[in-house]
Amino acid sequence: MANYPAARAALDIALHDLFARHLELPLSSFLGQVHKAIPTSVTIGIQDIEGTLEDAREFVGKGFRIIKLKIGKSMGEDIETFRRLREEVGPDILIRIDANQGYDPEELQKFAKATAQYEVEFYEQPFPTGQIEQMKMLPLELRNLSAADEDLISVENAIDLAVPERPYGIFNIKLMKCGGIQPALTMAEIARQRNIDLMWGCNDESLISITGALHTALACPSTKYLDLDGSLDLARDVARGGFVLKDGYLSVSGVPGLGAELL
Repeated sequence: MANYPAARAALDIALHDLFARHLELPLSSFLGQVHKAIPTSVTIGIQDIEGTLEDAREFVGKGFRIIKLKIGKSMGEDIETFRRLREEVGPDILIRIDANQGYDPEELQKFAKATAQYEVEFYEQPFPTGQIEQMKMLPLELRNLSAADEDLISVENAIDLAVPERPYGIFNIKLMKCGGIQPALTMAEIARQRNIDLMWGCNDESLISITGALHTALACPSTKYLDLDGSLDLARDVARGGFVLKDGYLSVSGVPGLGAELL
């Protein structure tokens, strides 16, 4: 199933869950858990400023302390939206940027300069896929604050992105893109060896795979960021249980396997 990484991930996650249940251990314990709980970001999509601020108020009210803001519509609007968002949530809320592959090197540097006083946490996949040489043209400080997403869908990609001069300082690993927990662990080890920070991301997907990503993330020393909010967007999930969300932090339940049950 070379062309179907999400299907491979489904089988991979199910087998890891089954084996950990057989051992009567949470999957994170079997994998070697090193983190107890990590805060996740919650995503605000591209929309008008008032919609952005309304979503931000709702998320902060629910206890989230990290917002991922999707931009890429136009640089002028993006700068104004980010400025207004920072004014709305104050200095204590972290804001990371997902440019949706919408910028070029000049635009990204202009955005970074215009928003320097408002504290961007980091930038996710600012350029279209495959523009590795363009990423390498950026100042080192900006490369270190950039996360590979669409450029990182396989172990082979991880190897290529880890060599000097590395274009990204952060790897965003998604189980649905790389094919599951086993390849994700290999990618995470490559990142650890090269002192690259790890972020664990997702699509809109069931809490089953979100929990699989969380167990894996908690077992990796290089994990620094989570963006595992995809199941929160579902009107109806196929399972219950799984991760524990409290005050914006994600942790596992301690139940064997993933701790998730089909409805």
